[in-house]
Amino acid sequence: MKLDKKIIIAIIILPIALTVIYFAYKGVKIVKSIFSFKDAIKLVLSDYGRDIVENAEKITRLESENFISNQWNACFSAGMVATSDVFPYGWSSLEGFWGSEHKPVGIYVSSNKFHYIKFNNVVDGLYTLCQVLQNNGNNTGLWNSLNPSEEIEYNMRLLKIEAKYTNEIQ
Repeated sequence: MKLDKKIIIAIIILPIALTVIYFAYKGVKIVKSIFSFKDAIKLVLSDYGRDIVENAEKITRLESENFISNQWNACFSAGMVATSDVFPYGWSSLEGFWGSEHKPVGIYVSSNKFHYIKFNNVVDGLYTLCQVLQNNGNNTGLWNSLNPSEEIEYNMRLLKIEAKYTNEIQ
């Protein structure tokens, strides 16, 4: 009888303990990625300027659900969709930029089967986003679509988002 109670208690406690450990780990990863993002902003500001970095932060906040999405935690990027499974993953305009310094490390396939470009760290993902914005004249809508009406809609969504970390830096 005592053994049965211990087994029942273990069966109840084990899943609870595993759940707590999982969310504690995920929480630590989210906090680390946010601090890394703040540090990355400081790095890219000197290379791209405030306007591009503010827009990059807004895009990242939108696409990463404020740094908590599975895609963000797996890729360290703002939802950069891969249209090919081989380097440069459909982004030939960035092949020279990536070189070896900010080069992606592969593809992440989300639960809804989107293929996203994966970076080794937050800095590489943010540098890439800033480079895309610079290449496109800081047109944020092009990050989302080549369709002009969808670009406008995306830009309107970004207007409602504050670039909090960029604005903290003077």
